[in-house]
Amino acid sequence: MKIKDINGKIRKILSIKKIIHQIEDSRTGETVNKEFIEVIIDGKMRQWKEWYPLDDFKKFNPDLTII
Repeated sequence: MKIKDINGKIRKILSIKKIIHQIEDSRTGETVNKEFIEVIIDGKMRQWKEWYPLDDFKKFNPDLTII
């Protein structure tokens, strides 16, 4: 499967899943849940994980449905 990363580059991926990270809001100090997409990218020399904010990922990959 291939995706377009948030820099506009086409990447071959091995897996994709939606995850939730708890992030501290810098203004209020409260912990909020934020959705991210975690992908394992299959590069030329190695494989690695990348995390993209869900809204940014949807903007670059509107045809993909993430469950």
